[in-house]
Amino acid sequence: MALTFVDANILFKMFAVSRKRLEGYHEKGTSGSKALDHAIDILLNLYRGGYSTSELALLEACGVVARVGNIDKATLFLRAVLEQEGFSILGVTALVYPLAYAFVLEYGIGARDALHLGVATISGVNRVATSDIEFADGVEKIGWGARSRGIKIPRIVEAMYGLSGQERHILENRATSALSKMETERAPP
Repeated sequence: MALTFVDANILFKMFAVSRKRLEGYHEKGTSGSKALDHAIDILLNLYRGGYSTSELALLEACGVVARVGNIDKATLFLRAVLEQEGFSILGVTALVYPLAYAFVLEYGIGARDALHLGVATISGVNRVATSDIEFADGVEKIGWGARSRGIKIPRIVEAMYGLSGQERHILENRATSALSKMETERAPP
């Protein structure tokens, strides 16, 4: 089954949508915002499965809710996400970090985006859905790099994490394979 990673910017819109906007979407077929309509479409299709986010993206979205609302709203937001059937929360494993360093050092993407992409790559995600133009551009650039020359873990990162040559080789091959096939879904900003 195809697995789509939902970035924090869409995740926030999905679960923080007001009742009024949601009712408008159901009545008129639009909430009045293309970005919100996209998020609502994903929300309404979660029950089918095939959607995921990471612990990092969830923490990031909770932080936004806490800043614009309050702690109680952030807790309700977190509960709504965790109770959503058909929505996977991808964990951060140790292998995410060497990949994230490779993405930063080789392609110059931001640390948060590198971590999100590392989780998606390790978890076998097929598509990344985001309205963040820089993240989308970075995913596409890294995918192109994976197809043309493969993903390489820098030697300094290999040493930093104490990876054996075999471990590095397995990680590089797995990342190259996953990123070569990964698609980007650019959501409206």
